[in-house]
Amino acid sequence: MKLKTMMAVVAIISVCSTNAMAKLKAFQNEKGQFGYKDESGLVVIQPQFDFAIAFSYGLAPVKIGTKWGYINEKGEVVIKPQFDHASFFTQDGFGLVELDGEYFFIDKVGKKVESE
Repeated sequence: MKLKTMMAVVAIISVCSTNAMAKLKAFQNEKGQFGYKDESGLVVIQPQFDFAIAFSYGLAPVKIGTKWGYINEKGEVVIKPQFDHASFFTQDGFGLVELDGEYFFIDKVGKKVESE
């Protein structure tokens, strides 16, 4: 499967997987930093990220400086920022990332998933 096709499939699955999305929503404060609020509007994770994307299957991609990593719903970094781009995690437990022009899947601890 071509890389662009694979990325498109992951994006479509991520968008359609609303059941997997957490109740936390990313928001941006007046200083341009991103954090997360719950459904009632209560700040759960203080703004501290340069960019943040919705949670999927317990993890959310966040940008710190120039690199992307993943946090859990407590705001703890669980996969250190090291990627040039990062996507949602799928129901299979894989996230598509890009590093130095190479696209590959990682598991929920950040380990590269080797293709068969």
